[in-house]
Amino acid sequence: MGNSDLYIKREDRIFFSQGTKIRKLWGIYNSLVEKVGAENIRKIVLQGNLHSNAVLAGCLFFQWAKIPTKVFGYSRDINLKSPASILVRRFSESEIFETRVNWLKKRESIAGNLKPVMLLSSPEISLDDYVLFESTKEKGIFYLPEYLFCSESFSGLDLLWKETTYSEFDSIFLDLGTGLTWLSALKHYSILPPVYGLSLGLKLPKLRSWLEERIQNLSFSLKPSWKNIFDAREIDPKNSYKFGEMDRFWEELSKNYFKRSGIYFEPVYSAKSIRILELLIQKEILKGKILYIHQGGILQSFTGI
Repeated sequence: MGNSDLYIKREDRIFFSQGTKIRKLWGIYNSLVEKVGAENIRKIVLQGNLHSNAVLAGCLFFQWAKIPTKVFGYSRDINLKSPASILVRRFSESEIFETRVNWLKKRESIAGNLKPVMLLSSPEISLDDYVLFESTKEKGIFYLPEYLFCSESFSGLDLLWKETTYSEFDSIFLDLGTGLTWLSALKHYSILPPVYGLSLGLKLPKLRSWLEERIQNLSFSLKPSWKNIFDAREIDPKNSYKFGEMDRFWEELSKNYFKRSGIYFEPVYSAKSIRILELLIQKEILKGKILYIHQGGILQSFTGI
């Protein structure tokens, strides 16, 4: 790519392509084992969209750990089949609502039966605060937050920045998703080159607002700098970057990237990230040796090579 070289950190090779989400789940699991003991973890409740990567990763991980799971969530299309929904129906209990609104109402109704696992600075904690909860009615049943967004999963990402020599690169590039991996990179800024992020699912102002409202429970003391974050729609206004969309253009681009690199960048997230990264290199906004963090998610893709 001109005067720049692109390198890929293959997180997509971890645990059925679940990548960084497995690191987050490992952090949650280790924290629970340290807090209550493995023998006292009776069931894990995964929350959120039935078809999400977080639910899929959680279902796979805790099946491996031999811990029963339940998915408490929603699906806007109750008949849609995805890798996540197929595995959930095979390996987990499930309580699925047809709208997110109905799910949130049900979640609010059970909030009184839950308590935070860890002691937190604020006594006023709700399910919207993205922390781990334990049932007060049935001991040993733990509720993981939607998107796996909590301090325990945040700590699980630490090893990501300690197992590779990053000093040989001029920059690191990743898509933000919920922003947790990006925040983890900022936490380890002293051993990393400049880190650049890409907002794909949400428009950048909305993502920033969402993240800054929830950062307080992560034990993250730094104030995030947003100057190195790109909005995909501003870099490439000709193409659609709607959340979860993968039209013909992205499917063909995904196949093209596979032919060129031998790596499958699925069309929902990673192919879009590589597209933006190529444009940034062409415009010489990013230069030198660039490391892209391929965070996984291939199994969830409806398309393949």
